[in-house]
Amino acid sequence: MTNQLSLLLVFALGLSVALSVHGEQPPASVKPLQVALAPIDLWGNAAVETADAISTSLTALLKHDACFEVVSRTSPSVAYVVEGSIQAEPKQRIAALRIRDRKSADLVWSENYDYTNISGDMMARGVFTGLQALTGSYCHADVARTIRAEYHGTADLPDGLAFYVKMNSLSAMNSEDRESAISSVQYGMGLSPAESEQFLDHLLETLDLLKLDQDNVTRDLACNPSRSPPTGDEVFSVFEAMDDAMTTLGARYLASLKNELGRENSARLQRWVETGKYSIGSISFRQKEAWKQTGGNADERLAAICNGLNARPEDPPR
Repeated sequence: MTNQLSLLLVFALGLSVALSVHGEQPPASVKPLQVALAPIDLWGNAAVETADAISTSLTALLKHDACFEVVSRTSPSVAYVVEGSIQAEPKQRIAALRIRDRKSADLVWSENYDYTNISGDMMARGVFTGLQALTGSYCHADVARTIRAEYHGTADLPDGLAFYVKMNSLSAMNSEDRESAISSVQYGMGLSPAESEQFLDHLLETLDLLKLDQDNVTRDLACNPSRSPPTGDEVFSVFEAMDDAMTTLGARYLASLKNELGRENSARLQRWVETGKYSIGSISFRQKEAWKQTGGNADERLAAICNGLNARPEDPPR
């Protein structure tokens, strides 16, 4: 399991962890907005590779965000259509990208990029940011909220992040003293010892799946061989994209587990997650600021992550 989490999580066991997705659907209260990607028009001798890089990156970003669902333009429920064109004139090498409201056909976002100075991946992130701005009020708070803020033992800590920290804390506790881990579940959930042990095992199994899936998410967002490796400040944006996906996906996992538990135990789990926030001191930075403060090399770190992932087979989708 790679560890690319930019957050500095400070709690009793001193864990630093990362989050991923196991394909669950968003909470019932959050129906994903459907987004269609129209083929990008190529003018002159524009390279198809640029268009492919934009489409591939944008699809990956949307796929890992609970707010969105990528569908065909023929779907009757499409909310937004992403379209664009690439020109290859000697003095006008421009990638023009746009977002249209499907119902009104109004242009709601547009941006022109000199694609000789920016990667397809970064242009895709610009479109993704535009979609997030358009839909920020639609998603529930844990999906819409950025994790690049400061939290110090406060209820403002996103539920998904608090839930994932708790799972890792229990995993570490279980490795050292299983009885203590069972007692922690019993105290937090109000279950019998036998029920607490079963629930602990379920959480640990879920965590194992998350670690496997995190590798696949990282491959998709940061280590895709069809795209050129990020350079310069693009590296920080790649790390931030993984960070942003983390909180969104954490909320999705928590919602999925609560749906499994039923009303009473779901409420118990939510209370346990919320009360646990006050024992978690968490500070998250913008990646560029964080690397400057630590003096680390973001390029080398990302390369090491991808080299480690590429050295072993890709985990099959579940």
